[in-house]
Amino acid sequence: MEEYMKYIEKDGALKRHFHVVDVPEPSVEDTFLILKRLVQKYESFYKSIILTKLFSLLPPWQNNMSAIDLIDEAGARVSLQQKQDKYDKVMVATKMDTNLRVNLQAQQRQAEYSGNMLVTEEDIKLVLSSWT
Repeated sequence: MEEYMKYIEKDGALKRHFHVVDVPEPSVEDTFLILKRLVQKYESFYKSIILTKLFSLLPPWQNNMSAIDLIDEAGARVSLQQKQDKYDKVMVATKMDTNLRVNLQAQQRQAEYSGNMLVTEEDIKLVLSSWT
């Protein structure tokens, strides 16, 4: 309303083209009805379930659109947390896979070299006997 009075009301041409439309804030009951209609869209968008019984937890707002913003942000928070949890699980699995691969390679090397790399007294005697 302040912008209308500051810019438009002073200019007669603009005033003829723009009229003040007073849209009252929705009541608490109307806000709950709006939220109930929005829930399906929020659930689809955030791939989450929003329980309508949570609406009773909302305090009465001076600006009831804040209640809608609150539900929207809560849905976004849950969605981001789900994505973070999935990412963390993938990272743990990847790290486990890498650790298993490294351990397997170490075991394979150990199996290849066990016993074969040890030069024994028997080996020395065989070489000496072949020289003489």
